[in-house]
Amino acid sequence: LNSVILPESTKHIGNYSFSNCECLVEVVLPKTVKTIGAHAFDNSTELVTISGTASNVTSVGANAFNSTQVMNNGYLQLGNTLFTATEATGDLDFTGKGITHIADGAFLRNQKVTSITFDESLTTIGAEAFSGCTNLTTLNLPNTVETFGDDAFRNCTRLGVNNGYRMAGDYVIVAVADQNKAEYTIGNDIIYVAENAFSFAGTTVTINCNQTEAPLAGANAFTMAPSYEVPDGSEASYETNWGLSGAKINTTSFVM
Repeated sequence: LNSVILPESTKHIGNYSFSNCECLVEVVLPKTVKTIGAHAFDNSTELVTISGTASNVTSVGANAFNSTQVMNNGYLQLGNTLFTATEATGDLDFTGKGITHIADGAFLRNQKVTSITFDESLTTIGAEAFSGCTNLTTLNLPNTVETFGDDAFRNCTRLGVNNGYRMAGDYVIVAVADQNKAEYTIGNDIIYVAENAFSFAGTTVTINCNQTEAPLAGANAFTMAPSYEVPDGSEASYETNWGLSGAKINTTSFVM
């Protein structure tokens, strides 16, 4: 068995379905496939190509493509989704690959990757997508991302610092790097503030927020609820999107 073309009726590939098929070279997946089970192609050592229109796959089980040549580059892309990349190494550039979604846990606890770049096709980052990437120093994300999963950047402790923040590119604040300042600014370009980014901040700290619509924020991004300066008329947005008490918000007409 060296080639498999699955019928359009296929919705799920079960656990171990094609494991140890040592002559299998190519698998063609139809757009109807939604899930791929654990170890589905594990140890099919000659498997080189996953083709077809499998753009609707939502989950890939553990070790589904372990020891295949599909994983020689350390990651798996099906359709427009980047799935497991826990064995990827070094500097990765995904520009031009059409990736719109990063699956939950795609790079989870990857200790080998140092730099990752995506282009403007990216819109969705899954939960724990980069969690535990402790050697990741550069993560370039575009401002087209609309959805950030929980703990997507947890323990990314070596990301580069810009304006006192650990940043994922120019648009995402992952964490505050300098906790000794009395005043912080969240500029017009920021699209997301990650979980617990300002959780250290006491009530004497002021956070200046440029945008009339509050950018997205993860859980407990502002746990200690310090003082906020926001543009006139934007109070409701910050109360709703950041879960702030109106008593903590001061309006201003400043331009930064």
